Amino acid sequence: MACGLLGFVLTSRFTAHPLVRLALGTGLAGALSSTSAIAVHSVLTNSAFYPLLTILAGLAAAVAGLVAGHRFTGQA
Repeated sequence: MACGLLGFVLTSRFTAHPLVRLALGTGLAGALSSTSAIAVHSVLTNSAFYPLLTILAGLAAAVAGLVAGHRFTGQA
């Protein structure tokens, strides 16, 4: 599904704006493929550790990015 979405985004005139291509191509298609890989891994290993660790690491990275962004722009 992610590959199909990426192909559509790169060739469609509906996504001519660079920010739309970036959001749908890199953002959404990347998220879909990562989520699929995590789901397959958790089923094959019969473990929820990896998906939970991935979610926690993603949230920690998002918070760190927000904090760094606010400090960089002076909006502490």
